[in-house]
Amino acid sequence: MQQSNVSATPSCSSKVVILSDVPYHGDLLSYKKRQNKASKDPKKYKRNIYKELRMKGENYLGYRRDRKAKINETFQVKQDVFKPARSMKPPCTSTFCKKSKLRSCDNINEEQRKHLFENFWQNMN
Repeated sequence: MQQSNVSATPSCSSKVVILSDVPYHGDLLSYKKRQNKASKDPKKYKRNIYKELRMKGENYLGYRRDRKAKINETFQVKQDVFKPARSMKPPCTSTFCKKSKLRSCDNINEEQRKHLFENFWQNMN
């Protein structure tokens, strides 16, 4: 009887098959996070745009609560209330300010008031 030289275990010289049709998704063994394709820019968010306008004293859309909700439900917050730009009010004319020594409303003229008002609202951050 003859014995064959074929062993039961596979040999290490097996061929490696490379699939060229399969897309490459990166190294799966590296533990790096994928980056988002679109980077987040909070300055472009609608909420932050209106916040900046409000802080500068310009026209913006404000928020309101929808009152149609039932007693145990939460309110819906809607951003649809137009708010006008800040404007200067007339100067102080109260008798209390005229009698008080600590307040000096009369010492500031209209040009200074206007300059203070514009400077305050333009440099707000």
